[in-house]
Amino acid sequence: MHGSRLRLYLTRIMAICILGTFGLGAAYWTGIHPVLEKSLFILGLAIAGVGAAGRAWATSYISGQKLKRLIKSGPYSLCRNPLYFFSMLLGIGFGFCTETFTVPLVITIVLSFLYYFQIRNEERRLQNAFGVEYESYIDQVPRFFPSSRCYYEPDEITISPRLLKKGLFGISFLLIVIGVFELLQGLHQAGMLPILFRIY
Repeated sequence: MHGSRLRLYLTRIMAICILGTFGLGAAYWTGIHPVLEKSLFILGLAIAGVGAAGRAWATSYISGQKLKRLIKSGPYSLCRNPLYFFSMLLGIGFGFCTETFTVPLVITIVLSFLYYFQIRNEERRLQNAFGVEYESYIDQVPRFFPSSRCYYEPDEITISPRLLKKGLFGISFLLIVIGVFELLQGLHQAGMLPILFRIY
């Protein structure tokens, strides 16, 4: 299975497993600490929103251009892997939307492990494809955490509508999962689903 497809597949499996967990359990803070409960959810929405917007931004730059030319502008002038950085934010935001501390921690660990190997593989391909140009890019732009030191944005970019659409619908999946989580929480509170355990 291709690396990006495997990553998407594993990410979706993790999201479905989390939903399954909350089908049987609930956040410890639900009904006990309502201010903390809602604060975690709002924090999660804010982080997920930044992650979704950033991922859409990065997708618009890379769609149709990967391995054709080295993208070094826009989000790719902030860090070399903005898609992974903003995907991480989206995942962590989703984790906080469960109103727990455990789920965002687990998501951070799993995605860090997954992205580390994916980034290493992509770096090898880019090195082979672009050589000295990529080495110069590595020297100027950080791998993962953004820095505005070399930020540059062109007046125009070329976008592949098909690939952009695919990327945007990929983003919508986790946002839909957040809605399903809220539905499960409502069913727990209405007594229609049992709460077998609590998650911190």
